Amino acid sequence: MQGQLLDNRALWVATAKWGSFMHAGDPGQCMYAFNERSGFVSRKHAQQVIDWCETHCMPDAQDIRDRQELADIVATARAYLSGFSAEPMTASEAFEAIIARINGVWDNPALLKFGPLATDPMEDIVGIARSGLDYIASEKQSRKERGEPKKGLERFGDISVYFVAIIACARGDQENDALDRFAPLGDDTTQNIFGIAHMGMSVAVLERFI
Repeated sequence: MQGQLLDNRALWVATAKWGSFMHAGDPGQCMYAFNERSGFVSRKHAQQVIDWCETHCMPDAQDIRDRQELADIVATARAYLSGFSAEPMTASEAFEAIIARINGVWDNPALLKFGPLATDPMEDIVGIARSGLDYIASEKQSRKERGEPKKGLERFGDISVYFVAIIACARGDQENDALDRFAPLGDDTTQNIFGIAHMGMSVAVLERFI
């Protein structure tokens, strides 16, 4: 049965139904580690959820709705493990998703498009920025094949630097050359990323990287 990706709230509701906490160390307690805002705690947690659903829950699921719900939970966990993005994200959507992740706007369409979120916001921000870089690489190749002039293709380097700088900030890589463009930066990493993302989104819209 094909599973669909769940947002954090839907995942929280679905997993609570299938948990088990009969004793300390009960593997079923992994299903109670969610809330309406946070997804998987870690990769280990996601794998525990998959193992519990496939080994203990699916064999006993008689109703087709129950089987679909379990398939959705497993699909969402596998997506988290693989760094899967539910749908391709454009550059402007990636910037929007980063801003939404910082602001905690959990129902933002761009952020939902990214897929399951981690408990560490910096992990999500790096993943979203990478999605933006993937889009730029794909779009650049597509426009090159269509015969766009070299000068036009140079704009992709200009927009890429915003994502590279965001990743550098999130990782604490203060020596990254991309950050020179945005100097001086403050001591608040989150605010630095927020500012770079805002500037990047303006450029992405202006250059039609949407």
